[in-house]
Amino acid sequence: MRTLCRVLILGVAASASLLTAGIVNPGFETGDLTGWNAGGSVAVGATCSQTGFGPFEGSLLACLEAGAVDASTTEAALGLSAGTLAGLQSGLTFGSYLGQTVQMAAGETITEMAYFQADDYLPFNDTAFWSFAGLNSDPEGLVGSVATVGDFGATGWKPFSFTAPTAGLYIIGFGVFNQTDNAFSSYLGVDATPEPCTLALFGLGLAGLLFRRGRAH
Repeated sequence: MRTLCRVLILGVAASASLLTAGIVNPGFETGDLTGWNAGGSVAVGATCSQTGFGPFEGSLLACLEAGAVDASTTEAALGLSAGTLAGLQSGLTFGSYLGQTVQMAAGETITEMAYFQADDYLPFNDTAFWSFAGLNSDPEGLVGSVATVGDFGATGWKPFSFTAPTAGLYIIGFGVFNQTDNAFSSYLGVDATPEPCTLALFGLGLAGLLFRRGRAH
């Protein structure tokens, strides 16, 4: 396995090294929020929420709990236009956010992992989001919501990437919000991307699965 990892790393190291390029403390292995700007209920630890889901890689992750700050405060902190979060999900009440400003070259890509854990049920559509705000670019989208994962459901770990269209400063952001009320607060975990070998093995396994499916047809 170690030999296989070494061989695979040669093929993916260049791209894998870009996944967290420019991000300070991407996996929170410092044990704190060094490099990040946080608002609301945000902590670094070995588990997140009462369900106890753990980090994607390493031994620590950042855990955000909804229910603390309002949408306008979050938008200002993450460089988003007023009303951005309402455009993703109406009726958001209070949440928490995590962001970092990074210097990126044109065409450079960064990726972080996120995990949404709903601690509510419909019609209370608690929502988690990602965002990348900067020059000529302001994309954002859902990590997950109660509507997408079901009552008290979860997304599992998912990658979220952004490629800079031009060189400049960008703000990578994540947040989780309650919707309609503030009685039951949902959670969002954030962590770094995998080590190059893990990434390579994941890709190899996926390729093998697709090959077998193709042969089956």
